[in-house]
Order: sequence, then structure tokens, then C-alpha cells
Amino acid sequence: MAGLFNTNAFSRRKSRVRQENSAAVVELLEDRIVLASQVTAAFSNGNLTLSGSGFDDNIDVSITGTNTVTVTGNSGTTIINNIGPFLVTGKLIINMGNGNDTVTINGDAGTATLTSQTVSIDLGAGDDTFTTNDNLTFSGNVSIQGGAGEDRIEVGGTGSAIGLKTLTIDAGTDTGGTPNSKLVDVHGVTSTGDVSLKSGATGANDFNIGFNAPNTVGGNLTVAQTVSGIAESNDTEFTDTSVNGNLLVTQGNSTDFNAITVFAVTTPVTIGGITYLTNGNSSDNTVNLNSSLGFALTFNKNLTVKNGNSTGYNNIYLFDVTGNGAASTFTNGTGVTNVVEFTQVVTGNHFTGTVAATNGNSSGTSFIDAYQLASDTGMTFTNGTAALYNQIHCGSDTFAAEGLAITGNLVLSNGSAPHNFVGLDNVTMSGDVTITNAPGGVNGSRINIGRLNPNAIGGNVKITNQASVGFRIIEINQTSITGRTGLSIYNLGTGNTGLNIGVNNPVTVTGGLIVQDGSGNASVTLQSLTVASLRYSDLGGGADTINLANAGGSLNVGGVTRIDTGNGSDIVSIATTGTAYFNGFVSIGLGTGDDSLSIGDNAASPAFSTANNFQLDGGAGTDAFFASPLSLADYFAGTLPGKLKSKITGFESLT
Repeated sequence: MAGLFNTNAFSRRKSRVRQENSAAVVELLEDRIVLASQVTAAFSNGNLTLSGSGFDDNIDVSITGTNTVTVTGNSGTTIINNIGPFLVTGKLIINMGNGNDTVTINGDAGTATLTSQTVSIDLGAGDDTFTTNDNLTFSGNVSIQGGAGEDRIEVGGTGSAIGLKTLTIDAGTDTGGTPNSKLVDVHGVTSTGDVSLKSGATGANDFNIGFNAPNTVGGNLTVAQTVSGIAESNDTEFTDTSVNGNLLVTQGNSTDFNAITVFAVTTPVTIGGITYLTNGNSSDNTVNLNSSLGFALTFNKNLTVKNGNSTGYNNIYLFDVTGNGAASTFTNGTGVTNVVEFTQVVTGNHFTGTVAATNGNSSGTSFIDAYQLASDTGMTFTNGTAALYNQIHCGSDTFAAEGLAITGNLVLSNGSAPHNFVGLDNVTMSGDVTITNAPGGVNGSRINIGRLNPNAIGGNVKITNQASVGFRIIEINQTSITGRTGLSIYNLGTGNTGLNIGVNNPVTVTGGLIVQDGSGNASVTLQSLTVASLRYSDLGGGADTINLANAGGSLNVGGVTRIDTGNGSDIVSIATTGTAYFNGFVSIGLGTGDDSLSIGDNAASPAFSTANNFQLDGGAGTDAFFASPLSLADYFAGTLPGKLKSKITGFESLT
């Protein structure tokens, strides 16, 4: 019985149970302590290191005066070894580790200064947030590193000023799985050195630079978004941000859109070094350079803008931009719709060096619209092939205040497309103009020069207008061309052609006019035109109609006139209503076909006077000739006098 009630044995069992229960409680308490959010401070020799727990840590780092740092935990975060305030004269290092961390660095409204040469923040993996408040001055280099996760990094803000030597932000990359997004804001920052911003998210990469307060970068500003892999979108917006060095932006491929914007909104913006803005392949690409509110946007060295290929649109817009570099280049890759546009809102666009705009091949339409643009060197605009339509429009046919001013040459080229268009209005320049519409225009090719606003071209003009089967129309009005060679027009292809010069407003050509027509029926009207010489050739036959001051106006040819209409039943009419002056030798050959030549009452020219300085030949076929004695003094209808028999030949009918 004593053994059944052995109290010592019972006590030993109770003691063992209490020990086991106590051990379990200690283990549970230890687990609870480890799971709690805590940040450990380590301070030595003026260096402060803050290390996160790997959980959701939230801290404020406050800087007061010079180098005085206080660390505070928020939302349940405990600061271990918090013996501050700390006098940080060395490095400030923050390593948050994993978790959804929040780090805020506070200033004290203007007097907060950290003379440390190294400020390094590593947010680690997780959905992290980093912000600064108030005014802060960092004498050294500031580095902020994100990781995998949805990160937001904001340096500066509305009403704050951040001073530093260099700033490096790497928002991190994704490690796979669900695409994450990165948001980086930099506002009110003044650096003496370089600023580098980087992100590699496969979601949305969104950088806002200077939106809330202007930035000044003393060195280079470099932005890189998703340079490897594919993001959902890449978007970088610069507002009121000046850069003393180079501005280099590289945005990689994306599935949704790529966008780069440079704004001057509240203050002038100057980029002192070279500028390189490039978007990779995407559904839609846009680059917008804009100072439309009247504050100057100036690029002091070469400016390069490039959009990659797109499955939608490629857009490059310039509003009131100044470029002082030797060359400015704007390039779109392939796309459904490609657009390069130069527009005036206040001051217009002006470039010291050459300007080149190129659209790649399009499965839809391509446009280069230079409504207002000036270059001190020259311009080249090129559209590739298009499935629907190519357009190059220089100057404005609507607003007289918009136009092109060029010291140098202008080269315009459209690739093969069902329809190609080139327009020149309000263009003033010292050099040559070269216009080329490539073959393939089943719906035709059209060139309008001086439609509503006049042009003054100091060099020569060469036009090559080609179409496989469609019409080819060239209209030139209110334009002066003062080059020695003059105006050369090659209206080639197999479709019908139309050439109208001076129909609505006078055209003056200091040099000669050369016109060559291809296959098809040609309609040529030269009405109010002054030119040194005239040479027309039909290279492909067709039923051609040539009207020289026939419906009004005044045609004045200072030198030799040669017209060869080629094969086909052609009609040439001269000065039946308007006035034609031929001051040099006149040669008209109608070629094979049933042709007609009419010289009206108002061709009282030296060539048709008693000097008989002309040669008129009807060629093979049944040809008719009509002339007014008021124009040909020695001509009498019916029988030719002897002195004209060698001058007028090959006509079966004389009227």
C-alpha cells in the first residue's frame, strides 16, 4: 500500500511535467520573438548598419542637423540596440532583407545633412516602399537597391529638395511567377554627379522624374528598363529635369507599350550632353519631347530617338524643341502606323545640325509631318514601304505661321505603297529639294507644292514620281526656285499622269524645266510660269494633252523650248486664252499618232515672229495644225509659204 501512495515518486513526476511544460513555453516564446518584426542597429566608428528581420519591417530614419541620425520603428517593428541618436560620420547602410518592408528617411526642413560618402539601402525581396521627406543633403553617394516584388522607390517630393553627389537606384528584377511592377519617383533632386535608374520588372516599369519638383543632374542621367526579358510596359517621364551631361534612356521589349516623355512645364530644361532615347519592341511605342507651355527644351549635343518594331503604332512627337548638336535623328521601326511629327505651339522647333526622320515599313500607314521646323544644315525624311499610305508633309497648308526654314538641302523619299503623298507649303530654304515616290502606287502618287502657302527654294528641285499602275499627279503653285539647274520632273510609271504648274498662283524657275513622262496618258498644264528653258519628253506613249498658257496665265520661256510627245494621239495647245512668250528656239515633235497642234492668238513671241525660229513636226499619222496669224506672222491657213515649208512639216491638215 505504501508503494501505491509514494509521495516522493509523485513529486518527481510533477516536477518532470513542470520542466517539460516550461521548456515548451520557452520554445513558443522564442518562436514568437523570432517571428516579430525587428531591425537591428550596429554602430561602430561612425558607421551605422541597420539589418532587417526578413519579415515586414517598417522604420523611420530621421536626420537632424549634421550627421545626427535617429531610428524609429513603426507598425510593431522593434529596433534592437537602439542606442541613438547616432552621430554618423562614416557609412549609413540599411539591409532590410525579405519581407514587405517600408523605409522612410526624414529631414528637418532644410538643415538635415549627412556627410557620409556612402549611403546604401538594400530593400531585399518583397513588396517594399522607400521614401524621403522634407529637405535632405547627402554629401556622398546614395544607392538604393530593390528586389523581387512590387517595389515603390521615391526620392524627394513636392516642396522638398534633395542634394547628393550621385544617385543609383536599381528597383530589381522578377524571379519568375506573377509579373511584378516597379515604381520609381525622383523629385527635387540636385546632384553633382551621375544619376542612374534601373528596373527589370516583367510587369509595369514606371519612372517619374521631376513630376512634383524640378531636378538638376550635374553628371549623366541613365535610365534602363527591362534591358533583358519582356515587360508588360516601360514608361519613363521626365519633367523639368536638366542634365549637364548625357541623357541615356534604354527601354527594352514589352507586351503592352513603351513610352518616353521629356517635358518642360514650369522651368527651362537643358540637356548638356548627347541624348539617346530608345524603346524596344512593343505593341505601341511613343517618344514625346514637349515644351509647349513656353519654357525652352534644349538639347545641346546630338539627339537620337529610336522606336523599335511594334504591332500597333510607333509615334515620335516634337513640340517647340531646340537642338544644338551636329545631328538629330528620329527613327521608327516597323509598325501598323508610324508617325514622326514636328509641331509649333509657341516657339517652334529649331536644330543647328542635320535632321533625319525615318519610318520603317508599315502594314498600314506612315506619316512624317514637319509642320514647323528649322535646320541650319539640312533635312532628310524617309518612309519605308506601306500597305496603305505614305505621307511626308513639310510646312503647313493651313497656318501661315508654321513652315520649314532650311539652310541646306531637303531630301524626301516615300517607299512603295498603294498611295504616296508629298506636300511642301511655306518652305524657305537655301539648298536643293529632292523628292522621290517609289513605284507601287496602285492608287497613285501625288505631290503638292505651294498648295495654300508659298515656297522660296534657293537651290534646285528634282522630283521622281513613280507608280506601277496608279495615277501620278504633281501640282506646283506660288513657288520660286532659284537654283541654276532649276526644276526636273520625272513622272514615271505605267499609269496616267497629271502635271499642273502655276494653275492657281505663279511659279518662277531661274533655271530650266525638264519633264519626262512614262507610260499612260499625260495631262500637262503650264499656266503662270517663268522659266529659263523648257524640255518635255514622253518616254512611253499614250494620249497626251499639253496645255501651255491655254486656259489663262502667262508662260514665259527665256531660252530653248523642246516638246516631244512620243507615240499616241496627242494634243498640244498654246496660248488660246493665256499668253505665251518663247524667247528662244521652239521645237515641237508630235511623233506617231493622230495628233493636233494649236497655236492661239496670244503667242506673240520672238520665236514665232518673222525670224521663224521654230520647228514644228506632226510626225507619222493624220495630224492637224492650227495657228493664228497673230502669233505666226508669216503663216496663212491652207497653203504654206515657201519660207515655212521647212519649219512646219508632217501635218495633213492646215487650218
